[in-house]
Amino acid sequence: MDEKMVLQQMAEVNHRLDEINEEAKALRALLRGYERWLRFYSSAEEGLSPPLLDDTYRPYSPVEAMSLRDAVRHVLQSADEPLHCREIWLRVQQLGTVTSARDPAAAIDFTCHTLKGIRKVGYRTWRWVGHATSRDEDVQAAKQLQRLLHDLRS
Repeated sequence: MDEKMVLQQMAEVNHRLDEINEEAKALRALLRGYERWLRFYSSAEEGLSPPLLDDTYRPYSPVEAMSLRDAVRHVLQSADEPLHCREIWLRVQQLGTVTSARDPAAAIDFTCHTLKGIRKVGYRTWRWVGHATSRDEDVQAAKQLQRLLHDLRS
């Protein structure tokens, strides 16, 4: 075996790994689509309940679990698409965080309203749009905008 042959084999293996990664990515997307479809169109009265989808469901959060606010932020930051509150809730539970709210989707929706860097894109549907800014940065941006508007009017 010579160097040229080894380099050729390495290129072929890398190409095959790229193909496998693309296929795995497509299969994960397909699986997520099926899961979402089942949540919304299941023949069960209220769709699939979280305990059926998640074996680790617990009524109370362990001490080391993330807060609901941090978990929601983490889920939206790691998602590459807008998520409905029900989907956010299911992913938050997988992180080990729970809420005692009667309507978890409403609690998630309320939490999203208070987070910076998150925008509402539909009914109870949210997306991560950028880094969370501090209140001071928001105030500075508002003052700068007021100055620009004042200059334009003058």
